[in-house]
Amino acid sequence: MSNLTKTAAAAFKLACLSMLAIALLSGAAFAQKAEQHPDPSAIFKGQPAFTEEELTNFLVDFPTAKAMKDQKKAVAYLTEKGWTPDRLTYVAAKASLTREVVRRGGTKEVINQLPNEARPQKGELELVKKYQKQIDAIK
Repeated sequence: MSNLTKTAAAAFKLACLSMLAIALLSGAAFAQKAEQHPDPSAIFKGQPAFTEEELTNFLVDFPTAKAMKDQKKAVAYLTEKGWTPDRLTYVAAKASLTREVVRRGGTKEVINQLPNEARPQKGELELVKKYQKQIDAIK
């Protein structure tokens, strides 16, 4: 397994752990969806590329929800903002993974180290480059 493939798995796990933390007390679908994907690349299958609107919404909504003390309110907030478990996990994992691709130069050689499903889709690499400071700010 290449280092970038390991990074893909780590990005997925980070997204899942964040979602599980938000959903722990609520029993929400967010936790169930994260647990249904034992293969890290499974979350990417069948998902369209994220849009600039989705990424900018994520950059506001995710930290806001994560900072909430009441987990049920956090899940309600994300749901109210229009996030589904699959889409939130996809955007979180893909933005994190693509940010790592950018850190490593963003070349085709770097991208080709990833499984097909985990590779940045059209437009995602450019969006991550544009918003890399905001993505890095999310802990």
